[in-house]
Amino acid sequence: MARFILIDNWLESVGGHNYQYAMEILQAATESEYQAVLATAKSFNKETHAIPSEWTCYPIFRYAWNRTHTVGVDGKRTEPIDINGKSLSTPHETLSDPYRRRATPKYKRWLRLPQTWDRKRRIRAFKNACQHLFDQIGLERDDIIFFPSVSDFDFLGLAAFLASNKDTQKIHWHVQFHYDIFDGRPPDFADQSERKLCMERQFSTALAAICTHQLHFYATTEQIADQYNRLHVGSFYPLPYPISCPGDYKPQLNLERKKPLRVTLAGAPRREKGKRELNQLFDQLYKSNILGNHLQLWVQGNFQKLSRQLPEFDKGHLESAEPGSESDATIVVVPHPLERKKYVDLIQQTDIGLLPYNNARYHARASGVFIEMLSAGVPVIVTAGSWLALQLAESIYQHLDTLFLTEASTAKQLIWQRVPTDDTQESDLDSDSGTAEILVAGNSNPAVNSIKVPRGTGAVLIQFPWQEARSGYFIRIRTFQVDGTGQSISPTNETILSPREQGKPVSTLLQIDPNAREIRIELSNAYHDDAIAVGIPEIAFLQRRANEIPTGAVGLIASDVNQIPALLHEMVLHHDHYKESATKHALSWNFKHAPLRTVESLGEHQHRHKTLRGVA
Repeated sequence: MARFILIDNWLESVGGHNYQYAMEILQAATESEYQAVLATAKSFNKETHAIPSEWTCYPIFRYAWNRTHTVGVDGKRTEPIDINGKSLSTPHETLSDPYRRRATPKYKRWLRLPQTWDRKRRIRAFKNACQHLFDQIGLERDDIIFFPSVSDFDFLGLAAFLASNKDTQKIHWHVQFHYDIFDGRPPDFADQSERKLCMERQFSTALAAICTHQLHFYATTEQIADQYNRLHVGSFYPLPYPISCPGDYKPQLNLERKKPLRVTLAGAPRREKGKRELNQLFDQLYKSNILGNHLQLWVQGNFQKLSRQLPEFDKGHLESAEPGSESDATIVVVPHPLERKKYVDLIQQTDIGLLPYNNARYHARASGVFIEMLSAGVPVIVTAGSWLALQLAESIYQHLDTLFLTEASTAKQLIWQRVPTDDTQESDLDSDSGTAEILVAGNSNPAVNSIKVPRGTGAVLIQFPWQEARSGYFIRIRTFQVDGTGQSISPTNETILSPREQGKPVSTLLQIDPNAREIRIELSNAYHDDAIAVGIPEIAFLQRRANEIPTGAVGLIASDVNQIPALLHEMVLHHDHYKESATKHALSWNFKHAPLRTVESLGEHQHRHKTLRGVA
């Protein structure tokens, strides 16, 4: 029987997404008639009872993930090194930016020796652990060997092992990268050429040492794969993130609606997950007075630490509890990590998933919690400009497309004014022209127009084509409502629109104050100053008020943390709609993320005559 060998030096204990990932993949591999083999960090030794008895587990890796020696966005190292940990930079390089160094005095080089010794020790430890593993289990040509969580530094240890063992040339090696290389979004990458050169040089040197090996490279999202493909050292392909359903997660629709609804902040509270923004979020939730009768907040984390972040809330409204239990507290704190069954209970009992992640850190990175929420048919609220928002956007746009066709009381296409420049005269452009476009620049110089609002209008739907949506760009729409005297009568509304495939129109729905006679609309590039060409916006007026119509489906997207209380209020108001749409969406979502599909993808790559990254 062929073996599926999953090797994850980051897997240190039960709980968390490294553990869950390994369980999902190896269970699917077992169902595909592979023999499951798992290699983990040494600390996992005491947890071996947490895997099926028929699996073989080897807790052999001394070191897990390390920030100090990593070049990517979460790392601290700024110079390339080879597979032995030796610097590839010359002592007399004189360069202008922080990713390359000037000639270093001897005393400073002496101070760096402990760090140099440490990285060499870690590379040797990774190499020796791999050698120890395969000395015990051997190498078989039909085995699938998969490293699901590898950093650029971990890869050096793997390359050192492969270079030292000629028998590894006959085997296929599947390697997946999880984290970004670059800060920001694709338009920001050009300013990080030194980091790119550092990573290119390091990968190229490592691959040159193992040029006769058969390597397959993957990433957890298309956006991460794109970053690694910019290095031009091989082909990196997105691999579906595995979540099993049915089984653990069973989307359910016709459940009796309980009150209050349970809002869940699941997963480890980390900086990139918006940990720093939690104080602001809790403050907004407190001021909005939305928690209590309508909503109950469940948060994973440390009870004492979270208590200090919630000074506004009466301590009597906080409680520590286990998933599956009942509580009358306004905020319930759940331990992290949780064993598998308890974690599934936490997700299954969630009515609204809240993921206020830092959109700059999650612009490309996948979220296991998000994938699990959608797999369970849980409607979610996420931050705009993120990978999570990109996954929700199409469902929301399809919902608004239907509203545009069925709810608009004014069916005619309206007129949009081109914003005049020094070289043009102000003119009206009819959206029927088909080729008319406006240029949308950064937030400091938005495209602006004002539209008269017919009496009796309850909501406005703004829609426009965005034919050449480029990766990393988002459009911000800000609207201001004024009465007949020109006075502002409603808070500024802000929406950040994600790009859409195939040139289909992007859109947003806005509630109109009964006294509004005009709305001012500003369009801008949400995160950059580059100009974006979009089609002429069309405005549809709806008689029903926006609070009578759900503004999204499956989930909602917050342009910033301050919007979250209002979005929670909408989800309470239309929870049946959001639950139904999320449950239906889970069917296609679970097909895409089925662990069997991930295992099949690895097998297809392995058995393809032309490998993805075969260096002959």
